[in-house]
Amino acid sequence: MKQLLLTLMLVCVLWPVHVQAQDATQDGLKLQSITSGGIERNFFYLNPAINADAANKMPLLLSLHGGGKDDGDEYAARAGYTPMAREQGFIIVYPNGVNAQWNDGRGVTFRGIDDNAHVDDARFLADVIDYFIAHHNADPARVYIEGSSNGGMMTYRMLCEYSEKIAAAAAVIASIPENIYPSCAPKKPVPLLSMNATADPLVPFNGGELRLGKRKTAGRITSTEQSVAFWRNNNGCKDPVKTEELPDVVTSDDSTVEHRVYGGCTAGATVEQYIVHGGGHSRPGMKGVALERFLGKVNKDIVAGDVIWDFLKQYSQ
Repeated sequence: MKQLLLTLMLVCVLWPVHVQAQDATQDGLKLQSITSGGIERNFFYLNPAINADAANKMPLLLSLHGGGKDDGDEYAARAGYTPMAREQGFIIVYPNGVNAQWNDGRGVTFRGIDDNAHVDDARFLADVIDYFIAHHNADPARVYIEGSSNGGMMTYRMLCEYSEKIAAAAAVIASIPENIYPSCAPKKPVPLLSMNATADPLVPFNGGELRLGKRKTAGRITSTEQSVAFWRNNNGCKDPVKTEELPDVVTSDDSTVEHRVYGGCTAGATVEQYIVHGGGHSRPGMKGVALERFLGKVNKDIVAGDVIWDFLKQYSQ
């Protein structure tokens, strides 16, 4: 019973030398394998213009699942980027963590079976980027990354270690892990979108210990405001914050969204923040079963994937 509850609550090194393609999923995603850091790793992807002219370089988006039981294809069904990739012409990649987890720097996971501390996931994601630049005509100036929960924390770690590869990023229901905060040293400003909820029962808005119920813990994170402040400082944002309350389109979701924009940043690397007041541990507008009893309210006023892609695609480096 405990394992079932845990599963429900969490639904929410070398240049690659070996490559193996697999059959497509029902959504048209292909499964690909590479070797990274001496480990065979894989990812789902869609390139809507795989046979396009080589001069037509395409944007690349890496979308990182959370730390439950889902692999990339299951996260894809909720994140909603695959139809957008077809319609708007960008490459979408859903990498798979080892044991469906990311080594985001906390040193421990909710599942407690393998904390993945030996896995260099930042290197893996960097290798995935290099693979798509080399083999799928991805534009190195328009590489984006986003993730939710454990995937959002991994997004922050990726920015700490490989910011030079990223044009813009988004982290959802996630903050910078305390373990990597002191050593985080991005090589450049990177536009960032943060989307966190004030009533998240797993990833506390005000930082501290991540908890699953009263007993299970999974490391510590900085607060949402500390993470956003770190990125404002990194990007040199100097303008006063611009704040707006978004329309409460669906009043029955018991949550509202506040949007903050921090401008005047170096190289135009704006920081945007979406605060979901009253929201829980979920992507706003998410598809599928919400499990609100355990994860809190799902905001329906915005759709996270739409907001995130509209933000990311503005930027190139």
